[in-house]
Amino acid sequence: MLGQSSLKLRRYEQARSALEKSIELDPDVPEAHYALGSLWAERKDAAKAETSFREAIRLQPDYSQAHLNLAILLSQASRFDEAGFHFERALKYRPDYRLGHLNYGLMLRRAGRMAEAEQQFKEASESSDRDVREAARTLPGTP
Repeated sequence: MLGQSSLKLRRYEQARSALEKSIELDPDVPEAHYALGSLWAERKDAAKAETSFREAIRLQPDYSQAHLNLAILLSQASRFDEAGFHFERALKYRPDYRLGHLNYGLMLRRAGRMAEAEQQFKEASESSDRDVREAARTLPGTP
């Protein structure tokens, strides 16, 4: 909890230390690996973020947020096939994950797969989260 709280407060060294200590004490807690991955992603260390997200998924294969964040990371590196796999996993385990649909649509659009992207944007446009809904509705090709 200290690591996650420190991360939210952008106290990165404190967060890293607390999360690494947590993992040292109990390496089988997927949330600690996910939070460490989030820290590395925030710090722009894609390799460490990927390793941490993958470990969280190994420990808890249905961890939607870990799949989503790994997919976003892979998408940013133009690793679209791998990213698509993890977007699909995130949405399989949590079909109503509208933020996942939005990000998947963005990746599909970058990959030139507009028809599929539009379907994801349509799903995202039904979000109860106003920011996600508005983002999806203002993208080209969405209703």
